[in-house]
Amino acid sequence: MYLDPGLGSMLIQALIAAIAVGGGMLIAMRKKVVAFFRRGKGNEPQTDVLKDASRKDNFNEVDE
Repeated sequence: MYLDPGLGSMLIQALIAAIAVGGGMLIAMRKKVVAFFRRGKGNEPQTDVLKDASRKDNFNEVDE
């Protein structure tokens, strides 16, 4: 079986990409877990998108 010399760099690149994606997923999951437990402690809930939709300064509108 022939192993191309570029295979090593391709494997290193795949390993670096997997570590980067895994780290990003861990950060996202950590934020979700922290937000879940903060919600149950009586803190103010985060603003609801449906409540904000009726405001005049809705993000879909452009003020000129």
